[in-house]
Amino acid sequence: MNISILDSLSTEELTRLTSVSYESNAHAVVNVNHPKVQSGYAIIAHILVDQLIVQNKEMLMSEASTGKSGFILACGNTYWSGYDLKRKAPANFPILKPIALATTNIYAGRVAQSVGYTDYISTDSTSCVCAYNATFLAKALLDSGMLDRVLIIAVEDATSGDTIEFFSKYGGNISVADEAVGKLPSAFDDINTGFRVGNGAGLFLLDKKDNGVAQIEQIAMAAERWSSPIGQDPAGTGYIRALAQINTEDVHIIKTHGTGTPSNNIAERVAIESTFDNFVATSYKAAIGHTMGANGAIELDLIVKDLKRGVLSGIKNRTTKDLKFVSQDTIITEKTAICLGSSMGNGYAAMKVSV
Repeated sequence: MNISILDSLSTEELTRLTSVSYESNAHAVVNVNHPKVQSGYAIIAHILVDQLIVQNKEMLMSEASTGKSGFILACGNTYWSGYDLKRKAPANFPILKPIALATTNIYAGRVAQSVGYTDYISTDSTSCVCAYNATFLAKALLDSGMLDRVLIIAVEDATSGDTIEFFSKYGGNISVADEAVGKLPSAFDDINTGFRVGNGAGLFLLDKKDNGVAQIEQIAMAAERWSSPIGQDPAGTGYIRALAQINTEDVHIIKTHGTGTPSNNIAERVAIESTFDNFVATSYKAAIGHTMGANGAIELDLIVKDLKRGVLSGIKNRTTKDLKFVSQDTIITEKTAICLGSSMGNGYAAMKVSV
């Protein structure tokens, strides 16, 4: 599949979130002080998508002027969290109202209509692999001849109070209290583990053209049987099953899921080391935060940029030198990479992308 348009929103800058149960620094492209959020009639996910649409609308509508165009909103959840009317809002949290457009399938229809991608409209709520699963579906739609192009927008706000509370309780989120004792987010490290949360969005347009900004050569989805729906089999079963469906020969660059949680560090490392003899691997989450449903599209954009510039970004906050799970920016000459993903609910993805 060809990627004709690829764009994303993320940030390395930190915003202090004080009105949450676990005070945290987060990578927030948009925060709760935005006037539209304070009004109670928009949420952060809407504003992120609006920004991406504005940046790319002319090109998107031009592409949709011929043939059949479909749209998939990769949204992580069926309803975006952080707007639960049963919970008392902190004093400086946005006004809580029952926003119909926080129901993702309703919002997907609105976005599709705004850009003319109305020959097929759906959502994907498979948590952190939703952008990959949307790509898997898009391939079937393109291969069948039902559509000429599929627009995928991946977005979620992981900076909501509900999300921070959940991940702080289960040891994923790095809070201000964690930072106070010297802990920082990283991946595949013996000392620094976990992630800061973030919000952001990514957009990519798939079609059957011969040239574009990048190509998705293969996409695979898998699952595993494991005791925890929010953890990983330490044998790396899910990742291995996804990778087994991809031709990994002569590929040595890997964009990991790389949340930095102890369970993912073990499972993903085992899967990679059992599949690849010679590799360099990175994770972007220590730099931009875990953006949940948006991460697959945002990190696709980041790995494509790294492949084009010939430098693989090092994993932030590593405490030891590492030439495989790279602790510093690393020169690369190959133009193909494997992207890995994992989701709550024991879902996994592997995707081969080239530039």
